[in-house]
Amino acid sequence: MPSRPSSLLLLLPLLLALSMPAPRSAAAPAASAPADTAFAAGIAGFAYGENAGLEASAFDYIARHRDDPAALRALAAAAREAGARAAKPDGRAVAAWIIGLAGDDSELDFLQQLLRSRENFPDAVSALVQLRTGAAVAALAAACNQETDTPRRLALVSALGQTRSPAASGQLAALARDTAQPRIAAAARAALAASQTPEACAALAALPASEAAPEQVAAARTLALLGRASDAAALADGLAASATLPVTTRLAAARVVCDHDLPGAGGLLAALADAQEPAMQALADTYFAKLPAALQKKLLARLQAAASSAAAPAVFQRVATVLPAISATDALPFLSSKSQPVREAALRRIALDPDRASFDRVLSEYTQTVGATGATGAGAGASAHEWLAALVAMPRQTDEWFAAALAAAKKADEQIKLCELVKRRAAQAAAPALRPLLAASDAKVRAAAFGAIGAIGFDRAADALALLLAAPPPERREAVNAVRASYRRSADRNAFASAIVAALDQTASQPPIRDFLLTFAGESGTPAALAALWKIYDAPAAAGETDTDATRRAALRALAKWPDAAPLDRLAEIAADAAAPANLRALALRAYLDILARAAAAPVAERLRHAGRALALAQSDQDRRAVLAIAATIPDAKARDLINTIGKQPELKTEYDAARKAHAALLKNAHPKNVADDDAGTEE
Repeated sequence: MPSRPSSLLLLLPLLLALSMPAPRSAAAPAASAPADTAFAAGIAGFAYGENAGLEASAFDYIARHRDDPAALRALAAAAREAGARAAKPDGRAVAAWIIGLAGDDSELDFLQQLLRSRENFPDAVSALVQLRTGAAVAALAAACNQETDTPRRLALVSALGQTRSPAASGQLAALARDTAQPRIAAAARAALAASQTPEACAALAALPASEAAPEQVAAARTLALLGRASDAAALADGLAASATLPVTTRLAAARVVCDHDLPGAGGLLAALADAQEPAMQALADTYFAKLPAALQKKLLARLQAAASSAAAPAVFQRVATVLPAISATDALPFLSSKSQPVREAALRRIALDPDRASFDRVLSEYTQTVGATGATGAGAGASAHEWLAALVAMPRQTDEWFAAALAAAKKADEQIKLCELVKRRAAQAAAPALRPLLAASDAKVRAAAFGAIGAIGFDRAADALALLLAAPPPERREAVNAVRASYRRSADRNAFASAIVAALDQTASQPPIRDFLLTFAGESGTPAALAALWKIYDAPAAAGETDTDATRRAALRALAKWPDAAPLDRLAEIAADAAAPANLRALALRAYLDILARAAAAPVAERLRHAGRALALAQSDQDRRAVLAIAATIPDAKARDLINTIGKQPELKTEYDAARKAHAALLKNAHPKNVADDDAGTEE
């Protein structure tokens, strides 16, 4: 027997299937001048695994000449001649393969000879299937009639089906009716189903359902796909209604009718809904959306009754099938089920796409199962978490409902619970409803409202600032959070930061608020904020001010939060100014180092320049440790000079060793080919 063909040969039929013409004949038109097929002579001595170059040449030739019938016929003829001389089955096998892809009926004699060969029988069968001409199908049919070996005959029957030729249907139908040879009959039925032709489907439909029901289901689906809805419906309806067939077969037939909306689908679905077998009823659930409204209502009531108790797994599966096809309101009765899986499935359905009725029900259940502080009540069990999870998971458009519920709430415990929900959902639409509660007389309500507004913020900077300026000290932290949340949701952060800067003048008598606004201005990184901070730093001390540098220190601490390198040069000037107070110089250098440590995205040359200047300005070991940490993150060999300079101080040896190793590892990752040089450079 020939050894296994190479993967290239096995893939060729698939790769060329779309580009090769469907059944070929000897009458194809002539094309251009003959192409060189000399390589095909090697087929005579071909052996799998030893002549891969020939396979590649054949592939290339066929691909290049797929639109040139004359060239393809020339290759097929050369392959046949060489195959006839082949001493090994491998040569005849590759010749058959080439003929199947490139040949026509003129090569049939060679393939029919191979059909009689023990070694090359599979190769001949495959080639004839690939040819798919009328003569090739006839050759397969003749061989099938003459063959007495059962395995070989089974292969020929399967091949007739693979040709998908109407001409094969008659013989396959006759074989399918041959009860004396059950294996051949079963193979013929499978081949008819694989043919996917109207003739094959008709032949299958004529067989007794007791013998061919699975194949008839496949035939019904083929007819539906071919657009022959009436024929498909007649065949599938008969199978679905047959009480003598297995339920699985009836289900498969019913699916064909319903999947393709064949004539009679509505009546079939109604019959399924009233069927005695649970599996048939469950199939009606699958097509619930296609049922008439009255039948949907009937089925739903029946299913709700079945699920009200501790439902069996089969009932849960039916509920899970129907839930996506019903409204959230229709899912509400399932929330009362004693079955936790059913209840959770209904909650997930409602949370996915709630309507107002289902939202109100879930919200009501939640507020009744938690204590006034929003914590789970002692007797609520897991259900409180189920309600909460559903409310939090509801889509963003339900925020308006949360806002309306909050505005309508009159009792303190309801207001607190709803504030917690607004906070957890970050329901920005609820901000207007929170405003009155920010001034509530009940401290718990007020705290909950501040917590919620701190999570969602306001649409306008003015509202956030007004809240901050008016907030009592206990709620000031959440008011600060509200400013930050408002900034995050702001469509124009530049304008927001400018509003913050403008509010600085209003906070002179409120140092904690002023410090926050200064820090916020530094974090914002906007041009207006930078100009304002330098203006504050440069302003002369106010009359009567005892600590004349307090404002400057606050400005420098705010600048330390700056997100980019914009303030660095001015900070360096202050740190180097011998006339400036020592504490301001130290703060300026600290701000300089903090900003530089965050500037990993800045150009390497700039980082090196700033790190070198920082080392020159350093006044303490703490400063030099900061420079070491910065230099160790700069992916440039020049940073090693800074590290080594600091390493000369014995008291910083531990930090120096750590920085040196970290920088060497950084360079290795950045420049793998220079690993040896980098390692050498880090040793002393």
